[in-house]
Amino acid sequence: MPNSIIKENLNVANNLIVTGTIYIVENEKALEQIENLDSFIYISGDYDNLEINGDLAVCEYCCSINVCGELRSIGNVILN
Repeated sequence: MPNSIIKENLNVANNLIVTGTIYIVENEKALEQIENLDSFIYISGDYDNLEINGDLAVCEYCCSINVCGELRSIGNVILN
């Protein structure tokens, strides 16, 4: 899956692998700090395993994410 954005709840029963950066977005205005945001696809729902081949934006101000297994990425950035 390419660059993705979570604006609704996401549950991963096992592992979430992100080959890029995880952006923790604390408010809607902070989304403006993400380059090429229009290239991100929306994801939500339930997955057994999920691999994002790119960056992941988590809109912390309006959703929750639950990963029961391993969470891997090259790093996290908090945007506020």
